[in-house]
Amino acid sequence: MELNKNILPHNIKTHRALYIVLCTCLAFFFTSCYSFKEGRIPPEIQTVKVFTFTNQSSNGNTQLNQGMTDALRDRFITQSSLRLLPVSSEADGDIEFTGVITGYSVLGTAAAANQTTALSRLTLTVRVDFVNNTKPGDQWSQSFSRFADYSSTQNLLDVEAQLLQDIYFQLVEDIYNKALVNW
Repeated sequence: MELNKNILPHNIKTHRALYIVLCTCLAFFFTSCYSFKEGRIPPEIQTVKVFTFTNQSSNGNTQLNQGMTDALRDRFITQSSLRLLPVSSEADGDIEFTGVITGYSVLGTAAAANQTTALSRLTLTVRVDFVNNTKPGDQWSQSFSRFADYSSTQNLLDVEAQLLQDIYFQLVEDIYNKALVNW
């Protein structure tokens, strides 16, 4: 049986063209999904006010409230076009956040062979109230909780600052997405 040499190049050209079309379509698809995920801040929202979080947790670092507040403010300053209003300003922000730190805990999470804990988990829980002053009725109150694990052989005081930075980042992303991205 003889192979028809005219068919093979045609099939390769067809497959190559389909491959290029498929890759182009996938690129447009993923680009549109990414921009949808990031969302767009509506043009009527131009200012944000983030009130200082209060700390109602029964234990933990005394600077938790300022660290969480600064992390949320920094997210808007560095990664959005919104203007941050000072808390002392008489003007309302187009969107406003108030928050309470409701929990700070350290628990063992993984048992080791000698009946000790191999990992410890630092967990921070916050309750956030959001108000969109440009759209009456667009408000919510929700609790967010995030954690970071560390080796139980480490002293919490030595790793707490970095763990809290990681937790703040995760919490801020959750809060920002809840407020400004339509899932």
